[in-house]
Amino acid sequence: MSIIFISHKYPPAIGGMEKQSFELINGFKRVSFCHQLIYDGNENFMLWIFKLRSRIKKIILKNAEVDTIHLNDGLMATIFLLLVGKPLGVKIFVTFHGLDVTFPFWIYQKVILNKLKKYDGFICISRATKQACLDRGFEQYKLSVIANGVSIDQKNESNDEEESNFDNILKKNGISPKDQKLLVCIGRPVKRKGFVWFAKEVLPHLPHDYRLVHVGNSSYKKSYLKHFMPEGWSTLVDLLLGTPSDAIGLRILSEDKALDNPLILLGQVSNGLKNYLIKNSHAVIIPNIRVKGDMEGFGLVALEAAILGARVLAADLEGLQDAIVNGKNGLLLKSEDANIWKNAITVLENQTACDAEQIISFTKSNYSWKQMVINYKNTFNENSL
Repeated sequence: MSIIFISHKYPPAIGGMEKQSFELINGFKRVSFCHQLIYDGNENFMLWIFKLRSRIKKIILKNAEVDTIHLNDGLMATIFLLLVGKPLGVKIFVTFHGLDVTFPFWIYQKVILNKLKKYDGFICISRATKQACLDRGFEQYKLSVIANGVSIDQKNESNDEEESNFDNILKKNGISPKDQKLLVCIGRPVKRKGFVWFAKEVLPHLPHDYRLVHVGNSSYKKSYLKHFMPEGWSTLVDLLLGTPSDAIGLRILSEDKALDNPLILLGQVSNGLKNYLIKNSHAVIIPNIRVKGDMEGFGLVALEAAILGARVLAADLEGLQDAIVNGKNGLLLKSEDANIWKNAITVLENQTACDAEQIISFTKSNYSWKQMVINYKNTFNENSL
C-alpha cells in the first residue's frame, strides 16, 4: 500500500484540524512510505489548487504502487471532486470533522455530499460526526470512527523564572491564581462554544472569587460588506471561515463593570502561559451549546487540558462525548443547564486536585497521536485494493 495525503489544513496555520493533519501525515511517515501534497502557506492558495490535479497525476504515473488518496476534510474533498473526480484504480478516503458534514448550504447538502458518497471510505473523528453522515444517507460500511489524539509528552513543569514571568503577565490582567478561582475557556469564540451563554447564565451566580478567563482570538470586527448581507448568508460566511462571531458579545460582557465575577479576555498567548493557566485553574470549561448547521466534531481542547491534569467540565454534546469519558478525564454536563453547571463548579471547591495524575494517566493511555496513526493505517489496509 502507498498513499498520497492531500491537506490544505497544515502548519504554520494554527488550529485543531491543522494539528491533526500534521500528526497524521508525520506519524504515518514513521510507519509506512507515503507521498504528500500539502498547503503550507509558501504558495498562493489558488495556484496550489490549480496545480493539484497535475501534481496528483504526476505522482500516480511515477509511482505505480500508489493505491490510496486521503483528503483531510470535506472542503478538500469538494475541491478534489471538482478538479479530479475519482482516478481509476485508486481508492479515496476522506476525514470528516463535523461542520464539513453539517454545513447548512443547500448545494453542499443536496448535491456535493451526494457526489462524495461514491468515494471509498470516510473517517469520522467522533461518533457524532458518524451519525451526521448516517443521517445524510452515507453507507454504514464506508464509515469508520477514529478519535483525535493529544501530545502526551507536553512539558508539564516550568521553572521559577518562567512562573514568575507568567504570574506578572497574569497580574497585569487582573488575574491571580493564588487568590481567585479561575475558570478557563480556550478557543475561537464561535457561537457553538457557548462562552457567551456561560458568561451570562452561570458566571453571575458563582461566588465572588471566581474569574472567567478566555484564551484565544477575541478581536473580531464585523466587516463592512456583512452589513448588507442577508442574515442567512452572513451565517454561512461565518461558518465557512470560522469567524469568531461571538467575540463582540464577549467583549461587551468583559467591559461590564457591574459584574461581580469579571470576564477577562487574555487574547492569544504562548503555549507556556496557556499551559500554566490550565494547570492553575479551578477548572477548564467547555460549555458548548447546540447551533443549527454547526457542531463540535471532537473537542481537542478537552484533551489538551486533561493531559495537563486539569479538571475539565464539558457539555454532554456531540464530539465532546468522545473526547471526555465521564468521570475519567473530566465531567460531562447537560448543555445549557445553568444550575447543573453552577453546582458542578461549586462542588469542585470541596475536592482536592490529587486526581490530576489519574486524569493524565487515563488520557495518555486512551488518546495519543501514535494510536490515531495506527488506527488510520489499519483502516486503509482493511480497505486496500
